[in-house]
Amino acid sequence: MVEKLHIKPGRLYNVTDESDVPGVEDALFQGLIKDTEGFMSRYVERKISIAISKRLVNTSVTPNQMTIFSVFVGILGAYLISLGGTFNQSAGALLFLAHSILDGCDGEIARIKFLESKFGGVLDFWGDNIVHAAVFYAIGHEWHERTGNLLPIILAWMSVFATFGSAGLVYFRTMRTKTAKEGPLYTSVSISKRKNRITRIADFLSRRDFIYLVVILAFFNHLDWFLILTATGSAFFFLTLVWLYFLDSKDSKLSH
Repeated sequence: MVEKLHIKPGRLYNVTDESDVPGVEDALFQGLIKDTEGFMSRYVERKISIAISKRLVNTSVTPNQMTIFSVFVGILGAYLISLGGTFNQSAGALLFLAHSILDGCDGEIARIKFLESKFGGVLDFWGDNIVHAAVFYAIGHEWHERTGNLLPIILAWMSVFATFGSAGLVYFRTMRTKTAKEGPLYTSVSISKRKNRITRIADFLSRRDFIYLVVILAFFNHLDWFLILTATGSAFFFLTLVWLYFLDSKDSKLSH
């Protein structure tokens, strides 16, 4: 039986009988984990999503169907958060986490079944950002309804605009001209092959480990703290991407 294989691009693996299949299959799934993923995504979420994908890969479920389902789960989580109360917000935060886990399944199924497409990558990318924006706004809406304060709405819209502004910059700068044959559409916030310190920081901030903070604060009924952090953090992230855009443009002109 094949055990602990390390799949490498361009290398062929012989499957002589059925006993070889589990080891090769496991290695193929493990090879889908990207180096750019956050700690919790790599060591927690991927273990769950791969276990789910292994059970779905031989069914008629398509990658795009998984994307749409994960977005639905995330939107449902945002709705529960908007209702307020520790139970609703905790349940909503857990659904937000479930969205993140299920979101890994679409790419896993697509690559294993050779169903990768640019449309699927775009759907996945914007679906994620729609869910994130919905959760940010839901937190602000609940805080505003509970207190009558206008500040939560301002913070929520700051987070939403910064989220879509950042997503737009990343998409048009790094993803718009890529094809599915080049691999995952999103790999970094920068097109530059030289990863300077700013790029590495921005790539780190783009990871989704913040979802665990949402879950923790929801259980302690303090999602308002998260919104304050998100509004300031997302604005800083957007400005960082603008700065990177000009740096990449400058590097591109110098290289020509």
